[in-house]
Amino acid sequence: MSKIKKIYTFGTSFTEGGGFEFDKPTPTYNNDDLHSFYGHLDEELTRENFSWPGQMKKICNNVEIINKAKSGYGNERLYRKTHEIIDNPSFKKDETLFIFEFSDVGRMEMYHNDIKDYIIINYYHPWPPTEKDVLISGFANTYYYDSRKTLDILERDKSFLTEYVEKSVDFYNKIDLLNRNIKMFISFLEYNEINYYILSSDHLKLDDSQKVNSDLIKSRQVELDCSYEGERDVFNDCMKLLTKHKLSIKDETNGFIQDGAHMGYFGNLLLANLLTKFLIKEGKILESEVNLRDIDMKSLHNRNGII
Repeated sequence: MSKIKKIYTFGTSFTEGGGFEFDKPTPTYNNDDLHSFYGHLDEELTRENFSWPGQMKKICNNVEIINKAKSGYGNERLYRKTHEIIDNPSFKKDETLFIFEFSDVGRMEMYHNDIKDYIIINYYHPWPPTEKDVLISGFANTYYYDSRKTLDILERDKSFLTEYVEKSVDFYNKIDLLNRNIKMFISFLEYNEINYYILSSDHLKLDDSQKVNSDLIKSRQVELDCSYEGERDVFNDCMKLLTKHKLSIKDETNGFIQDGAHMGYFGNLLLANLLTKFLIKEGKILESEVNLRDIDMKSLHNRNGII
């Protein structure tokens, strides 16, 4: 029996299954196109099912996979929800594993008293960033699925939230804060001997003079091995895997759906398979208790991105 009984996955829309909102109540884009390109597959047409954690559920027989990622949200929610799990008296750390997709800047979480829940403010900086060039890309409690009441509250507060971001966000300050908070979070995990791996870490800048250093980060990175015919092709960051092998929804639909930031169906299936192989190699789960997909690495290296 595998040592790990439960795996929590955390991250952004990349991990939640972003781009595959087949059931959006207000189809503002892509719904019909999604059904056109993916409706023929023998798969349940849901975002959860098309995500890489959803595909891992089909591979891992005796491990419970719980996807806690949420579109638009970033590290603040990741910290908050992980603490909730670990602080629960029923938490069994020896049987639990976390996989973290850390996000970059551009995601500000805030509790809203009228909504009685957290909202996310997404923003971006034109490059090179200046203090006057902070632009809002969206507000939400749950993107695409907010109630009319929630949408009305956010519209009412749009000016206030925009002004708050403009007056409080500085690019370099946010980068410093991001790295400082990740260091403290990882120190917390290490001190409590939590089982975890990092799925996206290309933007982490940790110096060797501190206890939480680059060597520690490297030891916690996943290893996604796509090597073929003696050529080493290993990734420690899921975004680099997506980019090199043209695994986005945009690639998969030959540019018909303009979503280059999220994994397509094949990419999520591949990532689930590679992560499962990595966890077997690390001794976290048993090979005899999984049903690995038969993925031809030759086709991966020769594919043109189209499903």
